[in-house]
Amino acid sequence: RCLSDWSSDVCSSDLLFAAVYYVAVQGGYAVKLTGAISAVWPPVGLAAGVLYLAGLRWWPGVVLGNLLATDRSLPTVTIVGQTAGNLAEVLVIAILLRRLLGSDATVDRLDRLPRMLVAIAVGTAVSALVGNLSLLAGGVIGWHAVPTTFRTWWLGDSCGALVLLPLIL
Repeated sequence: RCLSDWSSDVCSSDLLFAAVYYVAVQGGYAVKLTGAISAVWPPVGLAAGVLYLAGLRWWPGVVLGNLLATDRSLPTVTIVGQTAGNLAEVLVIAILLRRLLGSDATVDRLDRLPRMLVAIAVGTAVSALVGNLSLLAGGVIGWHAVPTTFRTWWLGDSCGALVLLPLIL
C-alpha cells in the first residue's frame, strides 16, 4: 500500500526494498578499502537486478536505502551526488540490460555475457564519475586522489554487480 504522507509513488514495497538495499550496503561497508569506498559493493548487483526484472518503478527503494546508509558526516553536496550517482548507475545498467539482453533475464548463452559486462562497465563508470565529482565538490578529496578513487570505486561497484547480478538473473 502506498504511503500518502510521502508520495503516491513511494509504497511499502519500496520501503522493504530500501531495507534490503540497506543490508546490502552494510555488507559493502564491511569490506572498505579507502574511506567510504569498498572492494565489493553488493547494492549495485541487487538494485540493477531488481530494476531489470521488476521494473524501473523500484527506484525509490534505491534512493531511500542509499540515504539511510549514507555517512551523515559527509557534506550535503557529496551525499546528494553519491545518491544520484548510485541511482544513475543502476538505472543505466538495468536499461542497458533491457536493450542488450531483452526482457529474457537469463545469461545462459555465451553471447549474453559480454552484453551484461558492457552494461555493468558503463553503469559503474557513471557512478564512479559522479561519485568522484561529488567528493571533489564536497572537499572530501583533492584532484590528486581522483584517479585512484575512480578506479577503486569503479572496481568495487563492478565486483558487486558481477557477484550478485548473475545470481539474480
